[in-house]
Amino acid sequence: MRDLRPGMVIAMASPDMTMTEIDLENSLHPSTTTGRPPSSEPARPDPPDGAENTLIATESLTPRRPRARTDPPAARLGGWTLGRFLGAGSTASVFEATHPRTGQRAAVKVLGEEHDARFEREIAAHARLGRHDRVVALLDSGIERVGGRPVHWLAFELASDGTLRDLLRREGRLPPRRVLPIVRDLADGLAALHAEGLVHRDLKPENVLLDETGARLTDLGLIGCDRRIEGQSLTVAGAFVGTVAYASPEQVEGRRASEASDLWSLGVIAFELLTGKSPFARANPFATAVAVARGELPLEATTRRWRTVLRPLLALDPAERGSAPSLRESLDGSTHGGLNDAGEAFDQDEATNLALAALIAGSVVMFALLIANL
Repeated sequence: MRDLRPGMVIAMASPDMTMTEIDLENSLHPSTTTGRPPSSEPARPDPPDGAENTLIATESLTPRRPRARTDPPAARLGGWTLGRFLGAGSTASVFEATHPRTGQRAAVKVLGEEHDARFEREIAAHARLGRHDRVVALLDSGIERVGGRPVHWLAFELASDGTLRDLLRREGRLPPRRVLPIVRDLADGLAALHAEGLVHRDLKPENVLLDETGARLTDLGLIGCDRRIEGQSLTVAGAFVGTVAYASPEQVEGRRASEASDLWSLGVIAFELLTGKSPFARANPFATAVAVARGELPLEATTRRWRTVLRPLLALDPAERGSAPSLRESLDGSTHGGLNDAGEAFDQDEATNLALAALIAGSVVMFALLIANL
């Protein structure tokens, strides 16, 4: 792994979003110690889904992150009246909101002032993309002073059925016929981003919203692009921020994320939907990053037919992963080796075998009827 090397410090997010150091030099050899005094803190509980593999790799210690708030910072932001708490990530809290004049409902994401670059980046990405059916639309945004401090907020369309993570928690693995439309919708959304030179870079079940129309991408705050957006650089050299279990090998190794990185993440999501398990998640972020970089993927846990789709998406070489439009085409079943509506691969050899089997069965029935009439 090119940039996960001895001497680098990993800052790992714990359930309460404080940061824990891991000395990679000693982590490579579990029998050794870090040389630091043992902690007197009690053992932490297992992290929640999606949090156990959030990792930031830097050349120095990462400061503690502020805890995401579960109470609205104010009764109103802009024209929106804030209501119940919907959830929180590592950088923002989300509240249900209503516009008193129009009655429109929205999900308002509140970021701290330390995330002003991410705020501007997300607005710029939505402005470049415009409206798309498979990307949650940005309705409104603003910065307001609350208690003497700036509060950055963004209002998005409210998804009626929660996140893809919520669905996985409720139901676990899904039948292929339900996985197919979700993967198809996400391929559509990625194709739209990539057509505008945008790379999501943090595609995971928490960043997929569901409603009556299907699956939709959200959270473009870590978006990367093929050129600068409104004069701001969208990457930090030598650093990785994201969710390791869904990141591509090139991302965890500190290389540039590309459209192919998003396709890898989509492949990981498809695997998890089919099996109920994340293919690379390990006991800690470092072990997960090693598994990702090595491509330790148990494809045998999926059906033979879905392996024809997952194998190229999860190729270690980004050049072998194809493109979002080509994936969408194969999911429509319009190319050799694509998927039919039942969520199973249906290739020409199999079609021929089925036709021959039907012909033989019909011949047997006709022969039996002839014998019976003699």
